[in-house]
Order: sequence, then structure tokens, then C-alpha cells
Amino acid sequence: MSLTAKQRVFVEEYLRTWNATSAAKAAGYSEKTARSIGQENLTKPDIAAEVKRRLSERAMPADEVLARTADIARGDLTEWIDADGRLDVPALKAAGKGYLLKKYRVTRRTHTTKGGDETETVTTEVELYPADAAHDRLMRYHGLYNDKVRVTDWQDEVIDLLRRRELEPADVRAAYPDLADDIFARAGIQVHVDDRPD
Repeated sequence: MSLTAKQRVFVEEYLRTWNATSAAKAAGYSEKTARSIGQENLTKPDIAAEVKRRLSERAMPADEVLARTADIARGDLTEWIDADGRLDVPALKAAGKGYLLKKYRVTRRTHTTKGGDETETVTTEVELYPADAAHDRLMRYHGLYNDKVRVTDWQDEVIDLLRRRELEPADVRAAYPDLADDIFARAGIQVHVDDRPD
């Protein structure tokens, strides 16, 4: 089923404002009913499906996020810099790499000398997103930080063996009768009555 004209306007406004009441008003619903209609519209299957479809079109998949972050971490624009040191912004955009630029500004100033001659000074500012922040994100994603130090003792090893089912609770109880209940609790294991000694 296709959306009505009012519903299409509602979806557009909702995606712009994230406010169901104002989206309903913009779609032409009355001030009195805008709040309830707005909430109701979000529960209608056709409208909800359209909102979800539109959001998925806008969303950036994880692979693309990682690729862009890697490009920022590399911070390499040399392919788009000509022999005179000028950045070819149209070529950069055409290559789909415009997102590498955080700031690009060209300032032209004309100066008149005492003799009446005019000279022009062109200043170009280029700023990239910080590569170190991108490196940090990638390192965290790949789990390359090892800033947690874990001290293990023999009980941690017993707990690990219990969790992996490489050690039976009855064996632990036999070997460590005074500590067994504490070890089972730390391992998150419930011991049945038949595992206890007679």
C-alpha cells in the first residue's frame, strides 16, 4: 500500500525534525490532534516501514565507517596536489574523497601599492581531520590496546576450567572442600545436591 500525500509529508518532516507532533502539524493535521496522530502514524506499518527504509538509505554501513576512518588515519592527499602545490578540490570530490577535508578555505586579498599598482595575495588553508584520533578508533576496533592488566591466581584458572567444562565440580569439591562453594559462585555454576560429598 502506498502512502497518502499527508503521510508522505509526515515522513519527510519526521525525518527532518524527529518530532512526530510537528511532523503531523506540517502534514496538515489539526493542532488539537497533531500529537496523538503523530504518535499513531509512527505505529502504522506502512509509515514505520517507510521511515525504516529511508533511515537505512542514510545509514553508513560498518565497512564504510572503517574504510573512511582508515582514509582519515592515512591522511594522504598527495594524489590531488599538483606540481605547484595546489589542491585540486574538484578532482578530490570527483574521487569521492571530499570527506577527508575538515576545512578548505581560499582567501584572496588585493593590495594597492603607493604607485597605484594592484597585487593579489592568495592564501589557501587546508585542514584534515586528526589522524591520531582515527588511529585511536581503529586500534580500539581491532583490540590493539592492551591497557588492562589481569592478575590471575590458581583459583581463576580453576574457574576458567570449570566454565569450559574441562574440570568437573565433583573434582573441585574433592580437591578444595573448604573453597569449593566460593569457587562455584565466582564461576557462576550452580552445584546440584548429588555433587556434594555424603
